[in-house]
Amino acid sequence: ENTDGLSTRDAAELAIKAMRQMADDVHIPRSIKAIGAKPEDFELMAENALKDGNAFSNPRKGTKEELVQLFQKAYDMK
Repeated sequence: ENTDGLSTRDAAELAIKAMRQMADDVHIPRSIKAIGAKPEDFELMAENALKDGNAFSNPRKGTKEELVQLFQKAYDMK
């Protein structure tokens, strides 16, 4: 997207809109609900995420509670 002449905020909003459109174009789900995740599974998902090898390379280690909150926010994203 061309952001010439736009304020930083307007350019950022245009970029977000373009990213959402691109995700829709390639059928990337917008929420974890859309891929079948269930709120009752968030605790187990958080535990598994903390055990995953990729978690160790994250510059900030999240807690189980933080991950559950993240899953809750990602559940109903639109």
